[in-house]
Amino acid sequence: MESWKFGYEELCDELSTLIANFPPPFIYIYDTACPRITGSTIATLLDRIVSTDPGPSKRIHFAKVNAIACLTARLLYDSILNVLAKWSPDWNDGCPNWSLEGDTQRFNENFDGFIHGLRAVSSHLRDKSKVKGKGKERMKSEADEVRLVIVIECAERLKETLPELLVPLTRLTELTQLDLSVILLSEVRWEAIRPPLGASPDPYFIDLPPLSKEVIVQRLIFNFTPSNDLSAGPYHASLKGLYSHFATVLCDVCYPFVHDPLEIEYIAAARWPGFVQPVLDEHRRFLADEMDLDDPEQAQLEPPAEVVRMRLSRLFNASLSAALEELYPRLTNATDWAAKNKPEPDLLSAQPAEIPRGKDQPGKSSEAAALALPPFPLDRLLAILGALLEENDVETRLLAPEFKIPGEYTDMETSRVAVYSAVMELTSMRLIHRTTPGDRIDGPPSFKCGISYDVALALAKELSIPLNDLMWDPA
Repeated sequence: MESWKFGYEELCDELSTLIANFPPPFIYIYDTACPRITGSTIATLLDRIVSTDPGPSKRIHFAKVNAIACLTARLLYDSILNVLAKWSPDWNDGCPNWSLEGDTQRFNENFDGFIHGLRAVSSHLRDKSKVKGKGKERMKSEADEVRLVIVIECAERLKETLPELLVPLTRLTELTQLDLSVILLSEVRWEAIRPPLGASPDPYFIDLPPLSKEVIVQRLIFNFTPSNDLSAGPYHASLKGLYSHFATVLCDVCYPFVHDPLEIEYIAAARWPGFVQPVLDEHRRFLADEMDLDDPEQAQLEPPAEVVRMRLSRLFNASLSAALEELYPRLTNATDWAAKNKPEPDLLSAQPAEIPRGKDQPGKSSEAAALALPPFPLDRLLAILGALLEENDVETRLLAPEFKIPGEYTDMETSRVAVYSAVMELTSMRLIHRTTPGDRIDGPPSFKCGISYDVALALAKELSIPLNDLMWDPA
């Protein structure tokens, strides 16, 4: 079986049957454990359907976009149309978006323009479905029509960033009158983001359970890339059996808390070299002390015995639990997080006379400093990022001769979509709080810090950043 299908056999069978025959206009896939792997699996599946010969009766073209990266409606429209048309904007040509040849119409002005763009893409792809026969062009009668499939990952973000598009996207087939299917992939249930008053149609639901422990072990073992070269170290071919044992032990420890294979693979990559290091050290000592240089068979790394495996398991079980706590990239218990970040309950309700002037009360200075900081606009946050880039990134950045004005490269870096995505991510994690209404259009949005001054100062010291200099406001 192909590795990308591990644990997704039922999803692939169901989705491939739907897409290749009569797809519903709106499909909602709910996966709370590992939506990233599900998204890549869907993309691979659709690519296989497209490239299969003989394929379905209609030519299928699909686009997969991420709602996190599409901060505005224009970004969403352009991303979908460019991917469907297989168009890559070129920097040297001014990064134009896809359009019909000789047509100056812009398809990203509003949703009506986006509908016209989808129709134009469909006509463009239909015209390209001509295939060449022997010496002359002929049309494949069954391939004249095209079927469009739009996959949107992290669909729950649409409710926060583009709530006005949720209803039109779910009714896109009805609005465009095309053979089209929209697939929303999310880690939250449809009931949590469904528009009110029944404005959206009921989707075709696909609920995915977490991958089983056996499937995750199978994925870990498959990703082991062996080599017969002794310089391969931990990834020598003779160690694959030991790695299978290590993967089983690791999943026994981590699976009760983590169900995402990517995160378990992250922990495995960090701990496997240390787990196998005693075996490699013993083999090196053997080569140095007892090996007959005329006998090349003695230089081969032999698989460790069962008693060695059991001894390594006993020695490393405790370290695997510690690795789960240290390497797992977020707190798994929301109660612990809330307790660690709980503000002082009486800080704002206390009378001014109760707080001595000129003295800091123990345990309250950091929280008071954090809450006393005024809200800051987004421009100030980007300016601080630009200052850090100018001080730390000048010597290591790639050559860009097209930027001749001082600071132009930094302005380009701070204007990237990834920067605004990071700001939204910090807001969703409650590390910063937005203080201006979401529908306000006059001026940039303002935020307020959500962590204490002590935490910010500790992070700044670890990164060697002069926090006080950056926080000073001459105004």
